[in-house]
Amino acid sequence: MESVDSFDELQKEYLDQKDERVVSAHLVNLHVYIVPNDLWREHLQSALNQSINDTVSVGFVRVLPQMTLLDLRAELGSQLGSESMPKTFVYLNCVGRCFTKIRPKQEKVMKVKNFLPPQANVPEIFILEINPDTSPFTPSIGTTTRSSSCSSPSPKHVIHGYHTSRISELSGSSKSPKLPTIYGGNKHNHNANNNRYNN
Repeated sequence: MESVDSFDELQKEYLDQKDERVVSAHLVNLHVYIVPNDLWREHLQSALNQSINDTVSVGFVRVLPQMTLLDLRAELGSQLGSESMPKTFVYLNCVGRCFTKIRPKQEKVMKVKNFLPPQANVPEIFILEINPDTSPFTPSIGTTTRSSSCSSPSPKHVIHGYHTSRISELSGSSKSPKLPTIYGGNKHNHNANNNRYNN
């Protein structure tokens, strides 16, 4: 019985490490910039493209291309720190001659990959700090609801905000990687059991 328990612990540790390597192989760097409020034309609800020259870099995050902007919020707070990020902000998208706000419903369908080459010139995303008292929508960092159907997964099985059961989906792979069988001390054979916006 003790050898079986030892095997189970070894197998879980191996699967955790394997899942993390699979995710890491698909992570991309995304540069995050803040557009100063004095460059935002409130009466026009836009900012000129030239404003990009005066944006402030917050740093970069390493995330999965398939991650939605809604889920990205938690990663921004986690990786960059709440002291570097505005408490309440909206994402901006460069369309035509101006930056415009991305609406909350759009955050659920737009993904990180929409801000990466070849869909964008460079891997970067822009945010604008907003006043929660005047803005019609005031999403903040770290308050997202994961789209995963898994409830309260163990931290050991969560990598970059996602339960390991969603790794294949988010990394664009149609199937989970094949893992070799690990044998315990009793030599018994144990098997490792284990979508421009929507694609």
